[in-house]
Amino acid sequence: MTFGRAQVLAFVFGFSSIAHAAPDANDLSTARSLYREGVELAEKGDHRGAASKLRAARDLVRTPIILLALAKSHAAIGQLVEAHEAALDAGRIPRQVAETPKSDEARTDAAALAKKLDARIARLRVLATSGALVTIDGTKLHDSSLGELRLMNPGKHQVDFEGVLQEVALGEGERRDLDLRRPNKPLPHRTIERPKAAYYTVRKESPLVPLGFTVGAVALFGGLLTGLVTVGKGATLDCASKQCPPSEWDALDSARAWGNVSTGMFVVAGAGFATGITGLILTKRVTVQRKGFSAQPWAAPTGFGVRGSFE
Repeated sequence: MTFGRAQVLAFVFGFSSIAHAAPDANDLSTARSLYREGVELAEKGDHRGAASKLRAARDLVRTPIILLALAKSHAAIGQLVEAHEAALDAGRIPRQVAETPKSDEARTDAAALAKKLDARIARLRVLATSGALVTIDGTKLHDSSLGELRLMNPGKHQVDFEGVLQEVALGEGERRDLDLRRPNKPLPHRTIERPKAAYYTVRKESPLVPLGFTVGAVALFGGLLTGLVTVGKGATLDCASKQCPPSEWDALDSARAWGNVSTGMFVVAGAGFATGITGLILTKRVTVQRKGFSAQPWAAPTGFGVRGSFE
């Protein structure tokens, strides 16, 4: 969207078309400055910033020239509904006898723009039961708007129905119905019951059980391994009549040492297994009461689910 200096001057003289409104001099001056700033931002491609300035100018003084510029800025950033409303608003300003040609031209251009925008705007009809809580992009829909076509900007929108979010993507000129109604049919009653006074037992195992048997198993394996080493070393000794020459004494001492280690491991294994057996003796059984439970499916216009209770 481009604006020339002639449009800025036309804006100034365009106020003669609304002389009946008798705008305050300060408001008039501020609106003129805001309009110029909006025009400059639009020429630089900052249509969002331009729309902000032009909205502020419109809030102070309504003229066809301001509203046309505002409609073009909204359209440039995809806000077709806002652009359409601004263009229509320009046509609502009554013509005045002293109206400048620029104001009359802006009104005509706004009417043509409104017609083009109307064909591009999407429309969404939300179908829901009366009293349902429906919001679109955070705006709550009143009951009177349910079932009616709603003007929407093309793009993605968030629809919240009773706390359930869904995304609706609309294309330019698209018309769509969004049916959020649910059939209010009663579901058959089903009850899942368990014995009201049923009991079952669970074992409360002593920590000595895993500790003792683990230690016993590891020590037993170590005892067997070191025992095999002892036997192997004894087989290599060159001793006759249980008497070993001095040359075999070191090997004999090594074999005896391994034998002592093996014996010690077997002693630890025996202690571990004894501890595990003691843990088994100390293990208790605890009786637990299981309570009854019942569940019933339900459905209504506002939602569905399952009701349950313990007895």
